Amino acid sequence: MTDMNQPNNSSAGMFAHDIATDLASGRAVELAELYALDAVSPAERAAIEEYLSAAPGPERNAFDERVRQARETLAATFTAEEEPPAGLFDRILALHGPRLSHATVAVETGDWVGREALPADARRAAVELQRLGAAKRSSGS
Repeated sequence: MTDMNQPNNSSAGMFAHDIATDLASGRAVELAELYALDAVSPAERAAIEEYLSAAPGPERNAFDERVRQARETLAATFTAEEEPPAGLFDRILALHGPRLSHATVAVETGDWVGREALPADARRAAVELQRLGAAKRSSGS
């Protein structure tokens, strides 16, 4: 194990077991990403904010910049998972149904029977059918 994996011995790069100790050690800036992502409790958030209200300007600015960067990165990279478009399951069946025999996928259950014998586009459709079948089962429709 490296020192980074050892319990806090106040060496650089180490977090304490509580926010108050990190703040007392002047490590508020290192907590910026946790703060930005709401990975702290309300009490910890209040402690960080109280600490920052009395911190020197450069430390506050560095903290604020790291919070901004973390939130900007999250906003730029996050994509919400969306529901498949209405009718997608039926369109896949209409397009690929004749090539997806009963020996491939049991459409109602999405269970695999024999995927390897299919052409590539039919395999992709079978994968989508399996995913949609699982989604239908989990939603109870």
